[in-house]
Amino acid sequence: MQNAVKVQQEAEQAKVIELTERDGTRKYLNQQKGEVADQHLRPLKAYVLAKVVKNEQDEEVVENIVVDGACIRTPEEDIVWVEKQKELEAEAAKGAKGKAPPKKK
Repeated sequence: MQNAVKVQQEAEQAKVIELTERDGTRKYLNQQKGEVADQHLRPLKAYVLAKVVKNEQDEEVVENIVVDGACIRTPEEDIVWVEKQKELEAEAAKGAKGKAPPKKK
């Protein structure tokens, strides 16, 4: 239930999707709508997708968006992936020599 409440609160909260550099520097894409991307973003540079939300003090907080790969899997592949993760967790709990499941951030 607590997750459902958190999801509902996040859905109601206004957010902005933003790109940041790895050091946390925001690119302020909303201000650059008229520009060509290569004039604002540097070539051969890695950027992190983030969302900007407001905290209790009405200050903007940048939170990196973490994706577990679900956006690149079909629903059928996602079902197999979830089952495989459960198997890996069970093996790791038993102390098996199998590959440990990836740690969630």
